[in-house]
Amino acid sequence: MEKHLFIFQPGIWIGYGIITLNTSTSYLQYCTKWTIERTSEAEISAIQEIELEGRKENAINHFLFSNITPETFFITLSSEPIGIVSGTGVIDSSTIAWEFRGELALEGLEIYERQNDGEYLMHAEFIASEEYRTMINGRIWKKEQI
Repeated sequence: MEKHLFIFQPGIWIGYGIITLNTSTSYLQYCTKWTIERTSEAEISAIQEIELEGRKENAINHFLFSNITPETFFITLSSEPIGIVSGTGVIDSSTIAWEFRGELALEGLEIYERQNDGEYLMHAEFIASEEYRTMINGRIWKKEQI
């Protein structure tokens, strides 16, 4: 687990990518900022801000990572439009991933694959109903301290 800096070491991560919906051929560009801090020996909290192209207000997600072992963790996501959902995650030498299943508001997964340069490629898919699927692809990296 110590090999991963993202999530498991306090700091700021930034990135960008595209969001596509299965109901449209167009896409939205986004920028993201993760602020990660260890709240206790057993928990890590993260705030994810998402700036969407053409939107005035940023979306904000609050994550809590707990029950962390070298290979697994428990995750809770809370945000205004979704409410609170919980899931489980896995960790290996190159990947951090989690999924939310069986929740009424949202089902989905996020996968972060570490690259040789320390950045992460990410892929996510979320289903809000049987008709609507959101796919997200992007890249994140640790913000340099000034």
